[in-house]
Amino acid sequence: LVEISKHKYYEPICGIKPRDNIIDFEPEISAKKIKEYLDSSFEKYPPKEDAKAFGNIVHDYMAKYIDMILEEKIPYEKIDNRIFRMIFEHKKAMLERISLTEKILSTKNNHISERYQNIVSSANSLRLLYASYCIKRKDSVLLSLREKLLKIKEEETKILTEFLNETGL
Repeated sequence: LVEISKHKYYEPICGIKPRDNIIDFEPEISAKKIKEYLDSSFEKYPPKEDAKAFGNIVHDYMAKYIDMILEEKIPYEKIDNRIFRMIFEHKKAMLERISLTEKILSTKNNHISERYQNIVSSANSLRLLYASYCIKRKDSVLLSLREKLLKIKEEETKILTEFLNETGL
């Protein structure tokens, strides 16, 4: 236990060691997960309090979140400044998945990963734009964010569907 501050508050410290085993990337499992990601809807993940949603439907839920901010159902002081970082991190991981699959399958060109890089760049722009909104409220930014977010979903769906078709996985 470590003493925290002069108030005699103790906090446990836990050591963690990574395992030595290495997990190989498997394009088939990756493709299965991409299919699951694309196969999400409001029917599969209906809007309920404390419910979780997975897959590309998350974009639609984030658009609803933006609507709630605009309608002041969520006060500006209580907005979550991390949500677009999550989208950006997901897009980076998806790009890595696509690139590894292209490398393992020795595809003739990397046009899918190159096109998906635009999705990653757009997600990063959204993250920065939302961060600026969190610092200084400007509601017109939210309308632009919402539109761009749904455009990313649409483009990502096209690219990932094409990727699955081309790889035959």
